[in-house]
Amino acid sequence: MSRITMSGKKGMLREFARWPKYYNAYLRAFECMLANRRQSGLDCTHWSDAQAVMDWWIYGIKQEKGDAHYDIRFDEP
Repeated sequence: MSRITMSGKKGMLREFARWPKYYNAYLRAFECMLANRRQSGLDCTHWSDAQAVMDWWIYGIKQEKGDAHYDIRFDEP
């Protein structure tokens, strides 16, 4: 597991500022994840793009569906 993923929000922001290529690599990975979810017929309406996934991952921003907040899982059908 990447050290970046284990460092919390402040640590991730600090390390992404220090190593911006890692930030871009995560964005590319999130783009691939969204493309694969769409191709597999999985719901990916939670995120509009890779940057929305990044914001959710770093800041824990929950997306709204109707009036209720809900958690997003990578393994949901």
